[in-house]
Amino acid sequence: MLTFPPNQPILYFIFLRGNFYTFWFKCARSWITAWATASSAATLPVTLSVAAERSVPNMVANFTIPLGTLINMDGTAIYFPTVVVFLAATQGT
Repeated sequence: MLTFPPNQPILYFIFLRGNFYTFWFKCARSWITAWATASSAATLPVTLSVAAERSVPNMVANFTIPLGTLINMDGTAIYFPTVVVFLAATQGT
């Protein structure tokens, strides 16, 4: 199940006076693609188009979305060396 910090809907309402869940479901194309592909890089074009539909300024979206995509790739950088060490240990080398 997709989760988000419990205070996020409250902060969204306080600052924007809108319904967080409505906005979240309007962005569903982006997070469903991310979930289905398990790749933030594959989701990048979809996320940029969703941001444009949601009237996010182009300058903001073109900076923050690729930055967020790259920051999320640290899990892969940790995963592969760990798997190699695990496989080497289990194979006795």
